[in-house]
Amino acid sequence: MLNTSNPYPNVGNDCSASNTGQADPEGMSTLEKKTETSQVGDAPYTAFKGTKRAQIAFLVSFAGFFSPLSANIYFPALPSLSNSLHVSIQLLNLTITAYLVVQGIAPSITGDLADMIGRRPVYCLVLSIYLGANIGLACQSSYVALLVLRILQSIGVSGTASLYTLATLPKDGLIKLQDVSLYLLV
Repeated sequence: MLNTSNPYPNVGNDCSASNTGQADPEGMSTLEKKTETSQVGDAPYTAFKGTKRAQIAFLVSFAGFFSPLSANIYFPALPSLSNSLHVSIQLLNLTITAYLVVQGIAPSITGDLADMIGRRPVYCLVLSIYLGANIGLACQSSYVALLVLRILQSIGVSGTASLYTLATLPKDGLIKLQDVSLYLLV
């Protein structure tokens, strides 16, 4: 039966209830059925028990702490770096700008990569990049090396930003109050 009062002729005129959200004989629309079946209820959304979940949340949050730490701990060292590398403060400010630009871009890349291959391998990859960049920064003695290693450091550490948010949320999107309070506590 055609709905003649509908101002949008292509919407709602399909006879099947699956596309229109119309009620079936039981009185529930298809959208309500999908919502009802997607709710997990009391079933656990993770295989980990409470203590293991708390450890994972702590470790992931701790890894997320390195991003702001790496950005801000660098500022007091600028005059010393300027003297030791024989470059101006303006050139060192370029390393900060490069760090912040990459810090804005890297989470979108690592988030997509985590969707494709999983969070754990991506975590291992970005934290390895971060560790390698930090070792390189400790050993470097030129401005170009400083700039490149600061970019690598930003790739490694800011990639965790998109991952620690995802790792603390369940896959079904249902968040329990105790998990939120644990996440905020860490």
